[in-house]
Amino acid sequence: MVCLACSNRERLAAHLDGLVNKPFAWGSVDCITFANDAVRAQRGVGFVDDLLARQYSSELGAMRVWKMAQVMTGRSDIVDVIDDRLLRNASRYPVVGSVVARPLDQQMVFSHAIGIMGSRGGVYMTVAGFKRFDLSDGDLAWEI
Repeated sequence: MVCLACSNRERLAAHLDGLVNKPFAWGSVDCITFANDAVRAQRGVGFVDDLLARQYSSELGAMRVWKMAQVMTGRSDIVDVIDDRLLRNASRYPVVGSVVARPLDQQMVFSHAIGIMGSRGGVYMTVAGFKRFDLSDGDLAWEI
């Protein structure tokens, strides 16, 4: 639910509070749905709503949805998709609520983990649950 009287930051905080104890789940609480839902909480629409229109509940399902998204967008990498939709932030300290990405050592569905900038670093939904990481070289950020 979106509170129209609340600020973006308050809506983001409320959204994150509702997720903090939820476990990772493909298609509902994975990295891309987490980041997309956080953006939707802030501005009323997600940045990849159209690409997540089809439901999935496994890594294989996520890969199928991503393959369809690649065809729809003509892009083979999630970073390129986000670059087409959001303005890349070159600042070393992105604004809270910005979309962030961190290269993965071992690619699952994407080449990067996708998250949201928190007050003290990037916040990501991982298989082990919420994780916060300090920004480092190679991390990317986009303004919403």
